[in-house]
Amino acid sequence: MKTSKRHSVYTLTMATLFSMCNLTFCATDDTNTEQIKPKGETTMIFAKGTRTTANFTGTAWVNLLIADADNVYQCQAYDVFFEPGTRNDWHSHPGGQFLFVTDGKGYYQEKGKPARLLRKGDVVQIPPDVVHWHGAAPDSDFVHLGISPGTQKGSVVWIAPVTDEEYRAVAVNSAESKKTFAVSEKVTVAKVTFQNRYGIALSGDLYVPNHRGSEPLPALAITGPFGAVKEQASGLYANMMAERGFVTLAFDPSFTGESGGEPRNVASPDINTEDFGAAVDFLGLQQMVDRNRIGIIGICGYAGMGLNAAAVDKRIKAVATTSMYDMSRVNAKGYNDAMTQEQRTRILEHMSQQRWKDAENGTPALSPRGLPEKLEGNEPQFVTDYFNYYCTPRGFHPNSINSNGAWTTTTPFSFMNMPLMTYIQEISPRPILIIAGENAHSRYFSEDAWKMAAEPKELMIIPGAVHVDLYDRVNVIPWDKLTAFFKENLK
Repeated sequence: MKTSKRHSVYTLTMATLFSMCNLTFCATDDTNTEQIKPKGETTMIFAKGTRTTANFTGTAWVNLLIADADNVYQCQAYDVFFEPGTRNDWHSHPGGQFLFVTDGKGYYQEKGKPARLLRKGDVVQIPPDVVHWHGAAPDSDFVHLGISPGTQKGSVVWIAPVTDEEYRAVAVNSAESKKTFAVSEKVTVAKVTFQNRYGIALSGDLYVPNHRGSEPLPALAITGPFGAVKEQASGLYANMMAERGFVTLAFDPSFTGESGGEPRNVASPDINTEDFGAAVDFLGLQQMVDRNRIGIIGICGYAGMGLNAAAVDKRIKAVATTSMYDMSRVNAKGYNDAMTQEQRTRILEHMSQQRWKDAENGTPALSPRGLPEKLEGNEPQFVTDYFNYYCTPRGFHPNSINSNGAWTTTTPFSFMNMPLMTYIQEISPRPILIIAGENAHSRYFSEDAWKMAAEPKELMIIPGAVHVDLYDRVNVIPWDKLTAFFKENLK
């Protein structure tokens, strides 16, 4: 596959940030997820400060770290602890404000705009004179460090309380729980949790056909794309396949979305392969499921992990992939295997040195974001395609790393020398269906995996389709083919 000079520049650059399938995209609404601690287990960096209710609804503690009463620095700094449900009043800062979230879960909202979900590690930059409020979610403490620059203009202008109706509207309509597609009236969805073999709690949405009868049904475990969450493409697939008679489970892989695992925003070829096995565990324990009729669907980067899972876990009776990425290959060799040995060594050296910094800091550093907040018009088409899914209302979700976060800088480390396709032939005699778009930049991953696999296998190329079309274009994704494949092979 030939690439232009511009494409080659992107290839080299993005190889150091992890492949384009894990791009750390735009900050449109909300940000990264973090395991939320119950009330009483909140981590405090500074002393809790003085209890206050003035200009707050609920109870908060404020520790004024830098008062700057003489206006020497023209800046104030303070640490604020909010009890669950507590928020400050609508207000503004003449010199603007910076918020650094240190623990818990909360909201930030500007007047007339949707609220933003905040978690540990998030940063908010508030321009001067912008009317806003911030506070805790109903089910979590919330702690942030605040800095108010330009205090020579004044510190804060308090306006009015955030009413219960305004707050409830934010809590109920939080984008955290919204899906990027409409759930079918023909299915029932339930939020579920289960553990993988490493003790990590995984979060999933279980889709069950409403009119299923009394006989156990075949089931499908679904995840991906890489850096996405179950409210995006995998949930759409689960919804559509449940309509067609399958019990389906869309789940967030370890370290991402609402699933557990520390640190956050990390991927592992081993643990994420195991996540598929854990999903099979869960499905096989449901009375409505025939445990001898379980298959999996892997989308994008988790397609490679899905094939690896099917090779090792013989309970998986059939596997399908769409818009496949081989994450180990693209990290080890770059796009189209174009990475030179010198480039590979340089990337490994960079990540090796980064480990010293992470060890010293006690936390892994995040990679830079992969795309700007808006397109300039000169990006490669596949970058534009990613942006148009992850960074627009079409596919944006606040829990998605690709929409709203960043992978850790050292995430590629374990993918660099652990090839996922090593044992793909051991899936046989169980069947494989590999689906790719004709014009997808990733098409060669699917074609090469198909060549490596043993029979029975099938490669389906969708005319005119690009990589991202198979995330959510319901008129492009071959639902009839997927249905026929699994009904034939899960019987």
